[in-house]
Amino acid sequence: MFNRLKSIISRRMQTSPYPWLRRLLQWAKASRDKDRKRRRMHRLAQGQANFVTLDQAVNWAREWAETLPADCDLVIGIPRSGLLVANVIALKLVKPLASPDLFLNEQGCWHSKRIAAPSSIRKVLLVDDSVNSGKTMKQVKQQLEQAYPDLQVITAALIVHAEVRNSVDRHFRLIAKPRFFEWDVMHQKKVERVAIDLEGVLCAACPPGMERDDDACLDWLENAGPYMLPAYRIDLIVSDRQESDRRRIEAWLVGHGVSFDRLALRSPEEEGGYRAKRFGQVRPQLYIAGSQDAAEQVWRDLGVPSLSMDEMVFFGARDGE
Repeated sequence: MFNRLKSIISRRMQTSPYPWLRRLLQWAKASRDKDRKRRRMHRLAQGQANFVTLDQAVNWAREWAETLPADCDLVIGIPRSGLLVANVIALKLVKPLASPDLFLNEQGCWHSKRIAAPSSIRKVLLVDDSVNSGKTMKQVKQQLEQAYPDLQVITAALIVHAEVRNSVDRHFRLIAKPRFFEWDVMHQKKVERVAIDLEGVLCAACPPGMERDDDACLDWLENAGPYMLPAYRIDLIVSDRQESDRRRIEAWLVGHGVSFDRLALRSPEEEGGYRAKRFGQVRPQLYIAGSQDAAEQVWRDLGVPSLSMDEMVFFGARDGE
C-alpha cells in the first residue's frame, strides 16, 4: 500500500503545473539515488558484496519451479538472462517457452514433440533472472495485457532485493546490493571502475611452461583469438607482459575491438608489485582476474573485490552467499 501511494504521489508531482515542484522531485530522486550508490559502494569495499554463479542460478531455478503454478499455459522469459531461468522452469513444468516478442507475434512459442504448443493461452508465467527497479517487468507485462486483454500474467523473478520484492508476484531469493552474477559480469558494468586481466580473461592464458618466456608468450598471444570480451569500456587492463611489448599488445587489443583507458604492463625490474602501483592510479572497484591466485592476492593486499574467472570465486563476497 505504501509503495502504491508513493507511486501515485510521484506521478502527480511529475505532472504538476508548478516547475519548482518538479525540480524539487528531481533533486530528491537524485539525492536518494546518490545516497544508495554511496552505501552500495561502501558495502562493496567492506567485502559485503553478493555473488551468484551460473550453477547456483540453474539449481535455484530447478528448485523454484516446483513451487510455481503448474497450470500456466506458457512460460515467457525476458531476454537475455531471463530466458536462461525461464528455460529451466519451462523444462521442469513441461511447458512451451517464448520470448515476449515471439509471443506478441501471433502467440508464437518454442515447443517440441513432447511439449506441444498449447491450443489456447489464458495464463502465462513471465520470468526474469532478477529485478533491479521493476520497470522492465512492468513494461513487458503491460505490453502482453494490452495485446491480449483476457490474458492472466503472473510475474516472477529468481532474484530480487528488498525494495522491489513487491513488484513481482513470485520471487525465489532475496539478495541485497551490491550483487554480481556470473552470467552478466562481462555484460553489465555495475561499478564505475573495473580492472581486467589480459591473460585468462580477454585472451586465453599462455600454455603451461610458456608463461615465463615473454617472447614465446607474446608470439602466442598475437595469434590467439579473444576469450571473454566485455560489452563495456575497461578502465584498466592488467598484463604480465613487459612494458617493451606495449605496442604489440595494444595492436592486439585494438584489432579485436577492445575498448579501454589504460594498459598496465610490468617493467623489467618489477615482479609482483606492479599491480598495486597501477591499481593505486586507477582505484578500481572490481578486479576480474584470470587466476584465483591473482584475485586472492589483490583482495588480500589491496582490498579490491576480485573475481577469478578460472575457478569463479569472488573474493569480497559475503560468506555463505
